[in-house]
Amino acid sequence: MPVPSKDIPLKPLKIFLIEDSDDDVYLLKRHIEKAGFELTIVRILDDY
Repeated sequence: MPVPSKDIPLKPLKIFLIEDSDDDVYLLKRHIEKAGFELTIVRILDDY
């Protein structure tokens, strides 16, 4: 996957995330940011 240039502004992306693993959230965030998106994440946590 190509890495976006530092001169090109990041594309905004909002994500509603339902995930129980901190590691998975980190990996997902890192991968999407490397693809050129500026993330706003709303994460839902529930202790059932």
